[in-house]
Amino acid sequence: MICAAAVLHTVFWIGVNADELSAEARFSSHLETGHLSAHARSHGWETLAVYHRDHGRSVQAIRAYEEVADADPEFAGAYYNLGNLYYELKQYDRAAPYFQKVIGLKPDFAEAYYNFGNLYYDTGQYGRAIEYFEKVIALKPDFAEAHFQMGNAWYGLRGYDKAAEHFESAIRLKPQFVAAYYNAGDLYYRTGQFHAAVEAYRKAIALKPDNARAHSNLGNAYHGLGDYGQAISAYEQAVALDPGYPEGFYNLGVVYHTLGDVGKTRTNFRKVLDLAPNHPQAPALRSWLALNPG
Repeated sequence: MICAAAVLHTVFWIGVNADELSAEARFSSHLETGHLSAHARSHGWETLAVYHRDHGRSVQAIRAYEEVADADPEFAGAYYNLGNLYYELKQYDRAAPYFQKVIGLKPDFAEAYYNFGNLYYDTGQYGRAIEYFEKVIALKPDFAEAHFQMGNAWYGLRGYDKAAEHFESAIRLKPQFVAAYYNAGDLYYRTGQFHAAVEAYRKAIALKPDNARAHSNLGNAYHGLGDYGQAISAYEQAVALDPGYPEGFYNLGVVYHTLGDVGKTRTNFRKVLDLAPNHPQAPALRSWLALNPG
């Protein structure tokens, strides 16, 4: 059986190197009509599925993985990949049953629980997401990304203490985890822990210096501390990195307004409206500019 599967794999790739389209058609035809064992057929369709996926052809990859599952109904990997493909297409209702099937076949498949949790997180079902991330962590306590997503789900539920605990776990397990520092900074800022927010954003920036939003958020944390000089420096770095970032100019305008610098406030508020005429604060900015022409 293994020999037959290996021959199929080799024949396909030799054919692809010679003539991609005709090789694919011949290979598919052989899988559909050839006298093959279930194992060889499953392996052949899986080879074709991987090929389609690697070339960005999700629909064809789904069809091929469906054939894999039909040839070998106990192969959890086929259902896992089907779930992932539908998840990537944002067809969550179709992805969910496949992840559930995987878990039924392999109750210790941590990645399936993780992706199922991501599905619930992406659809705003944070409580359900947490249930699945807890299962991932029970199976793989050192899975940094699961702790990170658990933190995000708790953050979505405003369970800030739990969220902080899991962001910190993600950082402990993966010290170069930029997004974990960044999201921890957002959490600390939202809960008024400005010193902790500054530290988290500075660590995110040290790892990824070109993140304009991290610099802008660092400025917000300094603003929260009343350190306007540091806030201005951070905002200026944000707009230097991304001159099309309206929030950076908005934040600069706000801090200059706090300092009573009408000219610089005006310059930055005008820049916001140039970049984003429909900015959420646009009506307020236009009213202020009308009262402070220059």
